[in-house]
Amino acid sequence: MRASEEAQDSKTSLLGRILERTVDRASADGKLNDLSSRYVQEQIAIHGEHFGPQLEEISNELSAAVAAFTQGRSVRISTVNTDPRPQKVQFSVSVMDHVTETKVERQGHRFQRALFVATLKLLADHGAAVGQQGVICLAIEEPELFQHPVQARVFASVLRRLAEDARQQIQVTYATHSPFFIEATHVPQVRRVSRGAGVGEVPPVSISHVTPERLIRHLDGFTDPVDVLRRMDSLCIEKLPEALFAEAVVLVEGTTEQAIIEGCAERDGTPLAIDGIVAVAVGGKGGFLLPHSILTLLGIPCYVIFDGDKGIGERKRRNATRNQDPVKVESDILAAVEKSRKDNREILRFLGVTEDDWPCTGAYAGHAVFEIDLEAELRASWPAWDNSYKGLITAGIGFPGKHGPTYRRATVDAADKAPDVFQEILAAARTLRPGA
Repeated sequence: MRASEEAQDSKTSLLGRILERTVDRASADGKLNDLSSRYVQEQIAIHGEHFGPQLEEISNELSAAVAAFTQGRSVRISTVNTDPRPQKVQFSVSVMDHVTETKVERQGHRFQRALFVATLKLLADHGAAVGQQGVICLAIEEPELFQHPVQARVFASVLRRLAEDARQQIQVTYATHSPFFIEATHVPQVRRVSRGAGVGEVPPVSISHVTPERLIRHLDGFTDPVDVLRRMDSLCIEKLPEALFAEAVVLVEGTTEQAIIEGCAERDGTPLAIDGIVAVAVGGKGGFLLPHSILTLLGIPCYVIFDGDKGIGERKRRNATRNQDPVKVESDILAAVEKSRKDNREILRFLGVTEDDWPCTGAYAGHAVFEIDLEAELRASWPAWDNSYKGLITAGIGFPGKHGPTYRRATVDAADKAPDVFQEILAAARTLRPGA
């Protein structure tokens, strides 16, 4: 549908359907017929006044001339009186922008879409008013087109209100590539349509969706169902908006790990986005299971990268200060060691591989692990990265500590070849893509 066409007064257009339900064109028919009759009468009178004597004279002369060739017949010349039968009243739509009046088709696409949706809403309102039982099914392809990001969210909310108001009798479905149209609390209504790499001319198409019930079953034995329900919607909107549209997803603990993985891909001249892959920071080692399950149920393959945190107790003891309570410090250290050990085993068990308290560095089919942490691996096996990182800070264009943009630039600019484990990670992640 096009707004310019639907704003025309025709039997099948939206405007035409609204007018048919709201405007009584027949109420003016009597007066229009009277106007037509008076027009014909006045037309005859004007013709007689201005042309009557002349036409009568010409008629007599022509009749006399014809009489020389035939008898019993005469010729009469008269005016042709037109009968202006009243036509169906037509209506038009124009747009007023202050004092400027323009046609609908001369407006921007964003306004045309707004007018289109407003017309649909008005049609639904008038349909409900006259007790019509029909339901409008509004299907929109890429509603985000031509929309300012803020207006895209407004558009999504308008469509939601139309669909949820039972009086409107409107169903709404749209195909989108924009996270602005993935709404919190409505993730179960999302359907992800994916085209596989099948054999033959027609590739297979799959439709996936995730519901709280399916998610709870998928995480049975790993996550409290209440926690699943509490976090599901916010997680999709806050951490997975782009991942929901990806071909594959790399899940990492934090933004610095995300920056390094993306930087390694950029070094090769093939950023992850080119392959439809998105890297997502889950917010810590304990945050992998829920996003991994959501994406898996939606048919999106995931690759997990986490730190083994081996030696975490010794590192915490070295970093402890003298003014801290030694008993509490030791208690906190033991708790951190136990949590890391437990998290490691849980992640590996969830992924269906052999459990280990302190797994060694390596890249595997569905996951990768760094025995200590990613930074330690970089400093030990890629000294050029550490030099690049420190150089950025010295030059005043980088920041110390865990700063994602600095990590990413240091990764891209570092001399020498990146360690093999990073190349293996990227290769494994790219292999997850459908048809790879």
